[in-house]
Amino acid sequence: PFKADWLALQETAKLANAEVTIEAIPEGDYSTPVNLALDTQEDCPDVIMFQEIYGSKASLCMNGGVVSISDYPEWTPNFNAMAEKMGLVDQVNNLKLADGKRYIMPSLHESLEYSGGLILRADFLEAKGFDAPKTFDDLYEILKAYKAENPDSYPMVHYLFPYITHRMIMPAWGCPVGYWVPPYLGSIAWDYENENYYITATSDTYREYLKFMNKLADEGLLDPEASADDVWSAKLTSGAAICTYAYYDQIAGLEAASDIEGFDLDLYLPLEGPAGAYGENRGQAYRGLLFPAAAAEREDFEQVVRAIDTMFYSEEAAKIWSIGVEGVTYNMVDGEIVFVEEALNAEEGAAKYLQVNYGCGLSGFQSVWPDEYTLMKQGEEYAEIYAAAAAMNANQPYAPEPWFDDFAAEDAGILANGAMFDLVETYREQFINGDVDVNDDAVWAAYCQALNDAGLQEYLDLYNEYRNQG
Repeated sequence: PFKADWLALQETAKLANAEVTIEAIPEGDYSTPVNLALDTQEDCPDVIMFQEIYGSKASLCMNGGVVSISDYPEWTPNFNAMAEKMGLVDQVNNLKLADGKRYIMPSLHESLEYSGGLILRADFLEAKGFDAPKTFDDLYEILKAYKAENPDSYPMVHYLFPYITHRMIMPAWGCPVGYWVPPYLGSIAWDYENENYYITATSDTYREYLKFMNKLADEGLLDPEASADDVWSAKLTSGAAICTYAYYDQIAGLEAASDIEGFDLDLYLPLEGPAGAYGENRGQAYRGLLFPAAAAEREDFEQVVRAIDTMFYSEEAAKIWSIGVEGVTYNMVDGEIVFVEEALNAEEGAAKYLQVNYGCGLSGFQSVWPDEYTLMKQGEEYAEIYAAAAAMNANQPYAPEPWFDDFAAEDAGILANGAMFDLVETYREQFINGDVDVNDDAVWAAYCQALNDAGLQEYLDLYNEYRNQG
């Protein structure tokens, strides 16, 4: 939960000499007040965080609803310098819309981070003689073996929402489908080899993915219910489940909470699917903050922008948002950063301790992600898997944004958020849980026809017509 007195928030505001008021909104409810504020420009905040621009939002930008921040490069010297330092200038420029302007200050990541994926009970594998899984068939056999010994269990459990699992698995199948799955287009995705968009939601590969997930559900290997954080934790720590798709920094807390002797969770490299061994698509310059047009009416708007630039993109701020403040969260010992004992000894691990107690490492706030600090917090074991994932190119970059004009952007938004949205989101879980039979050709044909009737081909053609190949 958000804390207004987080050290990282207070110290970076002090760094920028700014008084900051945060209106915290739960993630699940976030889009509604944001869209309302941008549409009406009434009761608008000066800055809106955690934003991406596509579809109808791109149209709103080009029609004056959002400040074109690229018009004021002299006001964002820290952002400019950090993008240059990380080699991300071209990626930042690719965020410009068809009018040649950029409306967002994206978060900047030094690498395509492998921060989450398959988390599995390593102690069970060792006890039963299983090697680390390399394919989805390997995972199936492990889950089946656990179920045989623990018939009341659901060996695999979703963390929070099913889409978190899907977005970490689907890239290996070559079929990202869903509006919370990168590239967040619902029914189409980017072909990295041929450099164009293609349909995923009615593809044979997607159907095979659904069949695999349905097999897990049908055999009682996949928990039919998504679990809130505490319930999810309880299922894993009690042995009701041994597998999930989640994030590395959650492992230490789970291990500390379990009474099972030898309980040992590991993050594994992506499993190989029909498209290759890929994890969640990642970006290096994406999702960030924007300024509603109403904010530009302030007489001190330049000072607002400069304060945000300092608070989130300066070298000093990047360090505070990453690891906190010397003397509070770490000390310098012989020229080296050493975290305080409370962080080093925290059951949940240093990274999660710093995040929960001090606001360090929060994706909704931290806007610069240097590898040095990320690896420092997570430890040597994570550094090894981080390097191994990088060596195998485990995370493909986000798809390039099409250069829609405002009319095309509006059309794309209408298509994406209409019947296609409901069909894709509803049918996916129904197919997996067996409420609708994915193996029935007539049922599948009707689903595909419904998507086509909702404008799927038109949606694809629109994206390919305006695609931006960088």
